[in-house]
Amino acid sequence: MQCPPDWPAVAWLVMLGAVVGNRCGIRPKQLDTGWLEVPNLWGAIVADPSKLKTPTLAAALAPLKQLDRDARDEYRQNAQLHEAEADVVKARREAIKKKLTKAADKGNELDLKVLQNELAALSATAPPAARRYLVNDSTVEQLISILGDNPRGLLVFRDELTGLLKGWEKQGRETERQFYLEAWNGTSDFSSDRVGRGSQFVPNCCISLLGGIQPDKLGHYLHQTLHGENDGMIQRLSLATWPDPRPFRYVDSVPNATAQAHAVELLRRLDALEPVNAGAILLAGDSIPAFHFDEAAQEVFVDWLTAWQHGLDTSDESPALVQHLAKYRKLYPTLSLLFHLLNVVSGASVPGPVTPDAAQLAGKWCTYFAAHARRLYAYGARGSAAATLGEHLRAGRLPSPFTVRDVQRKGWQGLGERPAVLSTLEELMDANWLREVPRPAAAEGGRPPAPAYEANPRIFPLKP
Repeated sequence: MQCPPDWPAVAWLVMLGAVVGNRCGIRPKQLDTGWLEVPNLWGAIVADPSKLKTPTLAAALAPLKQLDRDARDEYRQNAQLHEAEADVVKARREAIKKKLTKAADKGNELDLKVLQNELAALSATAPPAARRYLVNDSTVEQLISILGDNPRGLLVFRDELTGLLKGWEKQGRETERQFYLEAWNGTSDFSSDRVGRGSQFVPNCCISLLGGIQPDKLGHYLHQTLHGENDGMIQRLSLATWPDPRPFRYVDSVPNATAQAHAVELLRRLDALEPVNAGAILLAGDSIPAFHFDEAAQEVFVDWLTAWQHGLDTSDESPALVQHLAKYRKLYPTLSLLFHLLNVVSGASVPGPVTPDAAQLAGKWCTYFAAHARRLYAYGARGSAAATLGEHLRAGRLPSPFTVRDVQRKGWQGLGERPAVLSTLEELMDANWLREVPRPAAAEGGRPPAPAYEANPRIFPLKP
């Protein structure tokens, strides 16, 4: 597909983390057991439209979709067996009730007691729950219900992340954003009490997130993050990648079926892995077994964390970017754990603590993702919609006065969506670059004219 290898790599990292979920975690310190991270991850593929983000992600996630289909087929079979079992239990219950009626008519207390015990002991097994690996589009209420049957967590995949982000901005859906923020941790319990839905409880609520997004649309949210509207949502996209485009080269070759089969087999082994058998330790009172670094890997991690934290403490970069990089305190140990588990299921490592090789590889990935984070935040700062529109105003590329629709028709970077244009206009009005033109009264029975704006003459360069 001529895509950068970064894209499927990021998709697989998120997918692997979703398969493990909160079945196990890693305690990055040897003695302090209070710090626990589970390997759910959030990732984003950043690219312009028509760059084949969708087919690339579809190909990368194909093995997970197959796991999901297999689980659904198994659920249907189990549901049919459960229904048949329920019919048998129902028939036996009716038969016992008839015997109870006869025994009561005869006043046979001994038979009544025996039949009462038989009826009490007769119960159908609980209905099966569908194992879910993947969700595309779901309300938070339904997602909580699905997580109730899948407490180890799952992957929320959106072909376009913008749809999810914009949905949280709609009136009445403000709490959905907060739910996702909490589910990123993967270790926090979540309870919901709603009229009509009753009470729902999800232990260790855990969500992985993956999708594609265009630079312009992400730039809008980065601009908000950099200018005071920062709740940590964008910083949670630790696996955001925006590589340089690759020059097109026509390729038509037979896919490496052996490598594909090997990758799928590793994913299935990871799904079936029992963490305790792989070296995780379950402490008394805990629900999540956890790994540690071995002695050598612990030194690697301590050196990395110390240097990383010192770099953040002395950084002159934007606070939002520093906060983004600070969340690598989760990314580093969770990547180390995922690489270690892959080595275990492939036979490259023996069960036990996380090895130095896995820790060092995690450090290289953190360096990689940090470079892409800096690129994204620099774009959010320099390529803000307000700066873009200001340049076009100074160049006289809009009529005077102009409307929101006039701006949208231009298709300028970061100014394609009406909400983005409106917020940009407000920002420029606050900076005294624009003013809203008084509108004439609407004709009787007609719609009022659209708001119009004109630029402050002082922003235009002086002519010689």
